[in-house]
Parts: sequence; C-alpha cells; structure tokens
Amino acid sequence: MSMQSELQENIAAAAFNADDAMTASEAVIYNPSGGTPRPIQAMVFRPEAEIHGNARAPDAIVTVLNNATTGISSTEINVGKDTITVAPRYGKTAEARRMRLVSHNAVIVKLEVQ
Repeated sequence: MSMQSELQENIAAAAFNADDAMTASEAVIYNPSGGTPRPIQAMVFRPEAEIHGNARAPDAIVTVLNNATTGISSTEINVGKDTITVAPRYGKTAEARRMRLVSHNAVIVKLEVQ
C-alpha cells in the first residue's frame, strides 16, 4: 500500500466515517456535469456571512478525500459546471450549489461553495 493510500485510509476512518457519530463529516452529493451524482462524506465548514469590499464569504468550505470513489478526485472536477448538494445550514434542506476548487494535495480536496 502506498503512503498516499495509507493516509487516505487513515483520514477516512478518523474524519469521514459515516458510521461513526463522533466524526465531523456529513453526507453531501457530488454532481459532476454529464456524469452520475454520487453521495460522499465531507467535512463542511459554514462561515458567518460577511462582505469584504465587492467579495462575499463563501456559504461553505467543503473538504473531501482526493479520491474518485470515496470523495472527489481533483482531476475530475469541472469548475463552473460541477455542483455539490449541501445544506446551507446543518440540518436544513440541501441544495445543489456551485463550487470552486480552493486547494488540494494528494489526500484531500478543499472546495468553496456559493
């Protein structure tokens, strides 16, 4: 097993485990343009809404595994066309939202959701 695979496996078990109520993850749906939507586990941070000049804070920052099966591979993201279905507030009804790739490495992908 490669170090990248081992890291993903350990992070998935610790932070993205849908069967463990103590994890910080929640279910979201990745909607690739022209592809089949798939449910994945994500850590969702919802910052307070603020406006800085002409820019506004994102509605959410979504962190997923950089994996085409258990998360979203950074190579498959079609920015501007793909969406992610996530609730604007925890416990509210989820909506398909536009997303922007903020950062990624071999293990995780961080997306800004508007």
